[in-house]
Amino acid sequence: HTLTAISGYSSYSFDKRLDSDFGPANRLGSGFAEQFDQFSQEIRLVSPTDGALEYIVGGYFHVNDYDLTGVTRTLSTAGVLVSNSERFFRQENTAWSGFGSLTYKFGDALRVSGSIRYTSDKKDANQDTRLNGATIRTLTGKRDESGWDPSVNLQWNVTDGAMLYASWGQGSKAGGFIGGQGATLQAQFQIEPESSETWEAGVKLALLDRKLRVNLALFNTTFTNLQV
Repeated sequence: HTLTAISGYSSYSFDKRLDSDFGPANRLGSGFAEQFDQFSQEIRLVSPTDGALEYIVGGYFHVNDYDLTGVTRTLSTAGVLVSNSERFFRQENTAWSGFGSLTYKFGDALRVSGSIRYTSDKKDANQDTRLNGATIRTLTGKRDESGWDPSVNLQWNVTDGAMLYASWGQGSKAGGFIGGQGATLQAQFQIEPESSETWEAGVKLALLDRKLRVNLALFNTTFTNLQV
């Protein structure tokens, strides 16, 4: 057996200033700033691979914080500040999942594997929009989602140089919030979760004493609530 633990930390800061009127006069300017921090931990156990039965079990966890600040300033022809629009968005996210896969080998030619993952995802977010220092809009939201993502795969080595396979699987992506637009209303603030279902079948061939390799695949993925 092999036990693996992976700890990860990532962060970034981003700051952009833009002369938004694209002209010689300094009339319209905007700025965007982002701050992101995340810690993740994964632990998984992998069985030996020399037997008829193979398996993987594990768990994953992450927590992250994201802050976005947007500013747009308009000046008069005399250089006097006319309007100052500010937007502050913050999101806190905690997610964990447990997963496992199982493969059984019917001799050297036929293998069947199945896997499943359970995921829990929680997000809290708020956005404040201010004009000339006064708050004109406050958006808030909470999301608490969970679900199962299963898959199954069949592989058949017809000969030493030909393998047929077929697979089916479901995938998911948690919902979220729109933080980069100042005109967003409360009814538009949240994004619904995305899900997918995929079928695939194919053949992998090694021909002419393995000098020629041919891979053919047919697949179809159907998305529900595709996030763009």
